[in-house]
Amino acid sequence: MIEVVAAVIVRGDEILIAQRPPQKDQGGLWEFPGGKINEGETHQAALKREIREELGCEIEPEKLLISTTHHYPEKSVCLHAWRCALKSGEAIAHEHSAIAWVQREALRDYQWVPADLPIIEMIKLDHGASKG
Repeated sequence: MIEVVAAVIVRGDEILIAQRPPQKDQGGLWEFPGGKINEGETHQAALKREIREELGCEIEPEKLLISTTHHYPEKSVCLHAWRCALKSGEAIAHEHSAIAWVQREALRDYQWVPADLPIIEMIKLDHGASKG
């Protein structure tokens, strides 16, 4: 089981999403940015590190939204999604094909990696996500 974190970065009424590069597994699909948790690393530390590496900005993890498990044919992941605030800097797609700030209601308009689908449902229930 691979432990990973995902950042639901909220800015006002918008949420940041990222498109996987075509050469990577599940290329072209959208996801919440994040990545693997290193041994001995907390969720919050992993989120801050991954977002700094992938997007070049600083975030503040605020609340665990959901922990969910997804089984792909080749691996299983335990995904911990956190609502985060943008602390400083501007998000830039260093490792993704594209990034976008989208309204919560528009999240379903994108094609998602399967593991992230339960996060979208949780965002709909998390009223704080729209308050920023």
